[in-house]
Amino acid sequence: MAKAVTLKDNNDEEVYPVTDLSLVNGNIPTGRIADNAITTPKIADGAVTSDKIDWTTMTCGIVSNPASSTIPANGRTRIAQITLPKGKYALIATASYWASTNARRNLYISFESTTGGTVTSMLNGLYGTTASGDTLEATNTALVNITANQATVSVYANSADFSGTFSQWGAPSVLYFRVG
Repeated sequence: MAKAVTLKDNNDEEVYPVTDLSLVNGNIPTGRIADNAITTPKIADGAVTSDKIDWTTMTCGIVSNPASSTIPANGRTRIAQITLPKGKYALIATASYWASTNARRNLYISFESTTGGTVTSMLNGLYGTTASGDTLEATNTALVNITANQATVSVYANSADFSGTFSQWGAPSVLYFRVG
């Protein structure tokens, strides 16, 4: 039968007490594992299941806080401003506007981030000739990587190649959710 031992350093302080045989054969009781001692390489692939994740802490939402209900000729208006903590996010923005005059016009959505964040987005928009009062709806997506503690992402509806005014039709919206 093996004896329990306690290892001590030169100052006669306990370094690592070995008090039972379960430590010798590789089984460590949960009570002996220090808080924050488990690291990513020690977790087996597939070991963490959805029921072990607190999904209520995941950052996500839908927001609309337009700065103006109109977009001036070849101008823009902010349709949302979101402050996000460090992490990676997907954003999906939609905005509908009606045109004040008959003309060729371009409506598109763009994304910008303050210092501490990068935005990857395509320049997607609508371009065409329509009658006065016709409504255009633009949608765009972005991947945002917040590298600082937090950063603010602004989402804009933009008018280009159009001498008239776009007027908001319904509330623009931005859906955002954390992806990493």
